[in-house]
Amino acid sequence: MAKHLDAEIVHEGDMYNRRIKSITFCARSVPHMIEHFKPGSLLVTSADRPDVIVAAALAAMNGVEIGALLLTGGYDLPEQIVKLCRRAFDTGLPIFKAQGNTWQTSLNLQSFSLEVPADDKDRIEFVNDHVASHIDGPWIDSLTEGTQGIRRLSPPAFRYQLTEFARRAAKRIVLPEGDEPRTVKAAAICAERGIATCVLLGNPKEIRHVAEQQGVELGAGVEIIDTDAVREKYVARLVELRSKKGMTEVVARAKLEDSVFLGTMMLENNEVDGLVSGAVHTTANTIVPPFQIIKTAPDASIVSSVFFMLLPDQVLVYGDCAINPDPTAEQLAEIAIQSADSARAFGIDPRVAMISYSTGESGKGADVDKVREATKTGTGENVLTSLLMVHFSMTLQSWKMSPLLKRQILLLQVKQLYLYSQTSILVTQLTRPYSVLLT
Repeated sequence: MAKHLDAEIVHEGDMYNRRIKSITFCARSVPHMIEHFKPGSLLVTSADRPDVIVAAALAAMNGVEIGALLLTGGYDLPEQIVKLCRRAFDTGLPIFKAQGNTWQTSLNLQSFSLEVPADDKDRIEFVNDHVASHIDGPWIDSLTEGTQGIRRLSPPAFRYQLTEFARRAAKRIVLPEGDEPRTVKAAAICAERGIATCVLLGNPKEIRHVAEQQGVELGAGVEIIDTDAVREKYVARLVELRSKKGMTEVVARAKLEDSVFLGTMMLENNEVDGLVSGAVHTTANTIVPPFQIIKTAPDASIVSSVFFMLLPDQVLVYGDCAINPDPTAEQLAEIAIQSADSARAFGIDPRVAMISYSTGESGKGADVDKVREATKTGTGENVLTSLLMVHFSMTLQSWKMSPLLKRQILLLQVKQLYLYSQTSILVTQLTRPYSVLLT
């Protein structure tokens, strides 16, 4: 929009991520304009209206994610106003300046193209998801009946399938970071789409205030639980679970001040089916309570993680990139099995590759030997079906790839890994000595 108006960028802020949902011309007094200061709103005002500018700054500081502030008339912002509103600008509020007056600017805005630009990934994905939701799945499946091949999901198909799985499961999910803006938005979206029933933990008044600032409605499908009102009911159970570790009621109450601990206790008590955290908590803060309270499955000796990597035309699963920094060969094999199970649970047919930094037989060392041993252990488990475990000991010349691709790889001067497939070759750059890759 700034480019279309040939506007000068006074303050860039978060202009590359904010979306304009409505346009408001601020011609009236501030009391009559407050109701239009909403998330995603483009506020158009003359640059000599400091009352509107300061009011918009106050709204931004109160958490209202205003789309942008467009100043008309070609005037510069007074330095006193800039200093006064500096903290508001730091929230990411974009500010533009147009040379024409407000009337001329309004005419220019009317000619703004509403077509989806090529770099607007959010709207492109929304269109893809919308079209996918109206395609007859059984009919598509009938076209490939009797054929065999590797099933690959595109990112839109993966998201659509994941959403359908969630709708059919109809689970109740607790969100410990209940007053975090993105979490509140996500809960509202899940409820609107029927993905899951979300339980927000926190102060109900604060949660509703955040929802109002973000312009979302928390209706049916979103529950709000006051942590102060329910915390005491879990004290005795936490003491019982951790009694061998010396847990007392005083310590238990202190632990339950942490909303992730409280949410984990709800999960342990079968009040919810799952927990999602990490918007403001670290990975350690998120996984330590389940480690201590729920523990691992009976047949698992470790806990591992996976990342879903949404490439342009397929979805890959990387494990374990977050929890186990230096696993043994046996643990690597178990991570491979757990990762394959996770991939299958999300509708991805797993083909597993154990990745090391060695190309050919030239690489020597403990890390390379560890991956070789893990590959042997994993294949010897004989617990996975349709699973291919490949140690990357093939040379560059052993792959059928174009000379151009070979030159590109050599020019990058990095060690690359090539995953065997009858139909395609996946090239990935390592950031760790070893990992597990599923495709």
